[in-house]
Amino acid sequence: MRTVRVKWEGPFTIDKVLELGDRNRDFGLYQIYGRHIIFGEDSLLYIGMTTSTYNRRFFSGPESHISWLAEEGVSVYVGRIAEEDYEHDPPYWSD
Repeated sequence: MRTVRVKWEGPFTIDKVLELGDRNRDFGLYQIYGRHIIFGEDSLLYIGMTTSTYNRRFFSGPESHISWLAEEGVSVYVGRIAEEDYEHDPPYWSD
């Protein structure tokens, strides 16, 4: 097992996630926040990971999130590997 430091960025709107398509940098972990019927506004709804790009995971394919992200008030945080920590021995999400 290997420890990897993750840098979180956000919150992003769904429109902003559509712009996160750089195959060299826009992949990793993500958190989706929005309205939950019991817990209310700004609740954690989903945690996921993608080895493709964020925009591809959210907007294309059978496992896309776009079908249930149409509500207002949805925000996304993305987590990328802290590259500066691993210059000589880079970790990979597949690990």
